[in-house]
Amino acid sequence: MHLTDQARATLKGLKQSTPDSANARELGSVYWTALSQGIAECVRAKSDLSAYLESERDFVDFGLVPEVVGNCADIGNKILEKPATPPYCTILLFSDWLSQVCAKILQGDKRELLEKEIAVHYQQIERLESESRDLQRQRRDGIVQELEKNTPSFKPADARIHLENMDQLDALLRQNLKFKKAVSKGMFFSVPEKRAYCERENAIASLRSKADDVLNAIPPKERTVIKGYSTQISDNLGRIIDYEDSVEKMKKECAELEKKKEAISPVEIEARIVKEIDYLRDLLKLAAKRLHLESCPFARESDKSLTLQELASCLDRILEFDPRIFHNDRVAIFGKPSVLLVPGNGNSLYDWKNNVIIVPTLPPSGNRMASVACGAIEYRLDTDEDKNLLTSYNKLPQHESVKSIFHLRTELTKDYIVWMTSEYKGYKNLSREARKWFEHEIAPGKNDIYIPPQLQPFVISTEEFAALLDGCESRLAGGTTFALEEDLWTASILNYQLGKFEHSVEILKALVAKNPSNQKALYNLGFICMKLMHKQEAIRSFQEYAKLNPQSWWTGVVMDNIRRLQAG
Repeated sequence: MHLTDQARATLKGLKQSTPDSANARELGSVYWTALSQGIAECVRAKSDLSAYLESERDFVDFGLVPEVVGNCADIGNKILEKPATPPYCTILLFSDWLSQVCAKILQGDKRELLEKEIAVHYQQIERLESESRDLQRQRRDGIVQELEKNTPSFKPADARIHLENMDQLDALLRQNLKFKKAVSKGMFFSVPEKRAYCERENAIASLRSKADDVLNAIPPKERTVIKGYSTQISDNLGRIIDYEDSVEKMKKECAELEKKKEAISPVEIEARIVKEIDYLRDLLKLAAKRLHLESCPFARESDKSLTLQELASCLDRILEFDPRIFHNDRVAIFGKPSVLLVPGNGNSLYDWKNNVIIVPTLPPSGNRMASVACGAIEYRLDTDEDKNLLTSYNKLPQHESVKSIFHLRTELTKDYIVWMTSEYKGYKNLSREARKWFEHEIAPGKNDIYIPPQLQPFVISTEEFAALLDGCESRLAGGTTFALEEDLWTASILNYQLGKFEHSVEILKALVAKNPSNQKALYNLGFICMKLMHKQEAIRSFQEYAKLNPQSWWTGVVMDNIRRLQAG
């Protein structure tokens, strides 16, 4: 990284003493100016940006420079040590984010928006297809049921032919609706294509006549319901075709943007990259300003920078103690937020523009959990578009008179941090009313087993569920002796969700036999045994859990269950 002599002198001053506000502002200017200039030189020279960011990793990602820290590489490698299990959210380093920004600029912002819109359209198409399949099933069941009831000479074979005709009618309607919409937009068709359209129209008329003949044997009221299914299916087909046409149009636009990206000048690329860097710099300044600090990206040897392992651990706790954090409509469109680790000081915050939780590398007072929790609750509130959380929080006795939304958000953020730090560890620092509110609105359910985030019902589809269960069960078919703990854990959750409680207990017992210190397995085993009225087994599992984890919110739930079981 190219630094001026004045910049180096400023950095040496940081090594000797804690910077005051003026020095911190100067240090911030040194970092962001050097970063922008280095990337701009890469763009102008059309050199490999990834190679440049890799060579300057310690400076770019962690704010480590030899003028301040003697062992930059060692500290950087310690920060980069990966967690034992991959985090549920994607964690990005600053260099990763910069590479993505450059790629996005080269492809064009509009292309990214188009791709998101295409994804939304595909979701709508799948929803309408699924709805149409359900309507066809209901129509099929209704026709068979009414024909059996009202036709003395009813034959299943005749009904099957009629149902096949109805399905064929839907397929022909879809083809001709697409043809008509294309003609209305001025599309030209050849004579054979027009002739095929006319043939399909004749077939549709014939099939409709046959359908009417059969439906006439059904009472008017039921006939109207069945015809209503057909009308809704036809409407859905029209909407599906509209979405498909829009997708094709947007795909063509994406292809055109791909051709145009080569024409973007280096000057324009440089200006847009610098603009994005400045945008992130201002967010880091805001994170520090909220705590009445000056943003300083550089770390000293005495500073405890947030590592990837620590960040992943904080995210795991948030997902464990706020399991519905990603249960919102925005995830279906934009996906889960990424977590971006950036050199700076202050608490984390949420950037809605890029759908990313920004986490400074230097948490205030070294309180890593509090810093990450700030960004989590900000994301929670931003995605709560109906303001349900704030509305219910405002009803607590201590907040009923609060009219300021800003003040309410501030109080909720403070309580959320207490929830994720003190309350998680079993210390009751919230008021009784606030604790009840968190246990109702935020906490995992006390009346259910612990379910990891990737297996939550709102995350996994029916098809994914079936495939995952089949895979686990096939690997467990040979016995549990050599089975992987991961397969046992997943199979126990999925079988519980299917209502196969006894089988889930058997699998959890095998898992606990393999790993007696698996706290979550003991918790779930105790809960399911309690549900099955296996009183002594439930108490035994809960007691083993309490021995391993004597102080936490979960332990409080366990002790309540033990008291309830012992009291009969």
